[in-house]
Amino acid sequence: MLTTTHIKSLKPRKSAYSEWENTRDRKSGRLGVKVQPSGSKSFYFRYYKDLKPVFILIGKFPAVSLSDAREKAKIYGAMWSDGKDPKIELQAERERIEQETVKLKAQQEAEKRQGSVGQLLDSYINELVLREKSSFKRVGKAFEADVYGVISKDTKAKDITPQDISIVLSKIIKRGAEVQSNKVRSYLHAAFNFGLRHDYDPKNLGQEVFFNLSFNPVSSVPKQLNAENVGDNWLKMDEVRYLVNADCSEYFSEEHLLLLKLCLYLGGQRPFDLANSYWSAVDFAERTFEMSMRASKTDKPNLIPLTETAIKLLKLLRKIHPPKIGQECFLFPAKTESGHLDTNRFGKAVKRFCDDTKFKKFTPRDLRRTFKTLAGALEVSKDIRDRIQNHALNDVSSKHYDRYEYIKEKREALELWETSINEYDASKIANFSELVDDSNEQSNSA
Repeated sequence: MLTTTHIKSLKPRKSAYSEWENTRDRKSGRLGVKVQPSGSKSFYFRYYKDLKPVFILIGKFPAVSLSDAREKAKIYGAMWSDGKDPKIELQAERERIEQETVKLKAQQEAEKRQGSVGQLLDSYINELVLREKSSFKRVGKAFEADVYGVISKDTKAKDITPQDISIVLSKIIKRGAEVQSNKVRSYLHAAFNFGLRHDYDPKNLGQEVFFNLSFNPVSSVPKQLNAENVGDNWLKMDEVRYLVNADCSEYFSEEHLLLLKLCLYLGGQRPFDLANSYWSAVDFAERTFEMSMRASKTDKPNLIPLTETAIKLLKLLRKIHPPKIGQECFLFPAKTESGHLDTNRFGKAVKRFCDDTKFKKFTPRDLRRTFKTLAGALEVSKDIRDRIQNHALNDVSSKHYDRYEYIKEKREALELWETSINEYDASKIANFSELVDDSNEQSNSA
């Protein structure tokens, strides 16, 4: 039997030579040590296959001890006794380890490419910027204020659960901001929907970041339905006539008054959508105003016919703020962060007007409902009212935008609306107190 002392005593010769342990069991192979002319010594396991010797290197001595070499030789001998070729088994093991190494490396690379929550939300905001949606600033601020304080930016997007979303929204609700919780929920839902499409979008192939989302974690988290009750406030026709025909310059700036009137004459358009529109949307020759995808809340363009009154209002607005040739200029330019009139200030102006004059309380968003209600009373069909206000419609024609589709019907409806507004009793408009008293009396009786 080999011993450590004996191995150490082996001297190099002119040619390599080996010494083998003398075991009685020749069927399980033998352990040996090979001495090179340089003096280096290595352990080998030897067995015979088809009467030919096969050698397996175990390791160099003394880095590999004799006891460790015997353990290895014992394992190889057991394989050979069981009918397994140790060399083939070792090669298979090496290949398995190599495959696992390659797989692990691929997993590590995939993990590096696995998008985080921060990357997902940033990518969604960038998408809003590319689509020229002015909401990107508002959405970004909401993520910073309400999301990242609960969910780390570094958390993998695929690991976010409905429970995580619920915790984010719960904190907002607990501070008494249920409406804001619904807004943040909406932003997050849109962001994760964007992430679901991102990995399969051909334009994103080859990118280094993927989100690997299998579902939208926001979908199963309910909205706070009681937070935003659907409003039912709208103005009567006499009240609309007063707003557009009486002298309200004491309460509104010229721009705010023009915005108020345009919202009404254009069929209850959103103040923000108008403020966010460029002069390129106006075509005086064709008598149309095209709400672009960029300006529209619904992400769909909409061609709105211009009545005589609307054209007069726009021309007056153009005198106040002449657009610069060759440049995209807002209808209502202002020195604000957005570059256009701040509709929050417009809303405050409306509130001050109602408070100071005792006019029926309303908000700018009520103008939309006012047109919908009063135009219905004028027998304008719901379908045309919806198309004027660019509501989401599910018919085939709505999915494929034709800017001139229904233009005739929309023009007829808005001209009928204009005629009704402009048919007013000057004496009644002049006597505002009667209108207020009448409005208050009806409110009290209700």
